[in-house]
Amino acid sequence: MTLAAAIVLIAFATALSPAALGGGRVSGTLLRPDLVDLRPKGLTLDIRHSGTRRLRFSTFTVNIGAGPMELRSRQLDCDGNGDTSDDRTAVQHTYLDANTDGVFERGTDTASTAHVAGCFAFDAKHGHWHFGDFSMFALLDPGTGDVVAQHRKVGFCLIDDGPTDPNLPGAPSGPFYDSCALDATQGISIGWTDVYPAWLPSQWINVTDVQPGRFCLAVTVDPANRLRESNDSNNTTFRLIRIARSKVVDVAPTC
Repeated sequence: MTLAAAIVLIAFATALSPAALGGGRVSGTLLRPDLVDLRPKGLTLDIRHSGTRRLRFSTFTVNIGAGPMELRSRQLDCDGNGDTSDDRTAVQHTYLDANTDGVFERGTDTASTAHVAGCFAFDAKHGHWHFGDFSMFALLDPGTGDVVAQHRKVGFCLIDDGPTDPNLPGAPSGPFYDSCALDATQGISIGWTDVYPAWLPSQWINVTDVQPGRFCLAVTVDPANRLRESNDSNNTTFRLIRIARSKVVDVAPTC
């Protein structure tokens, strides 16, 4: 390895070190988030003039963990194109329980660990910055579990849209994460939900070639397992539906 190459590698490693990312050498119990998707609602069949049929639905991602899901933005090249203006590196910060009471308190539990979780990129259709690969939508055969159709790895802006379980320990009384702007800190507070309505871009699965019948609609948060949570086994929610030529019908709340 040349001296110049070694210097580049050292610089890159330093830029991604916990201290440089805003974390540090800390010890104690981590107050990890736990993201789950509530069952999708507002299912409709969007039939276009071209004949394209899209299954649309609203998604609801709630944090039921002991700590917030927090993603901070760093101006580091994330997509490898050498340009630091068209993307941002997303760094997940997980807070530590300073007073060992098991409850997140923003003014008390200030130390955190830092973990590079992925990339932020500007979504022109939504008009704001998204964290990539946050969700995945799939239509499954309820008998075999085979994928019939899917919309892979959808980007979201993580914000507090509304409280779902305000009685969870550490849940704030109001929204804390409320911006999708460049370099904003995104996240979902304890007991709060990030809502993506059915009418928004990318809230669909293309079912043009899907024959009428019963299917299992699966919504998965963090499909690439890039985020650190207390529980990764509850990241997918299911709903049994029936698709006809011109409409979609709810059959059961699970498959």
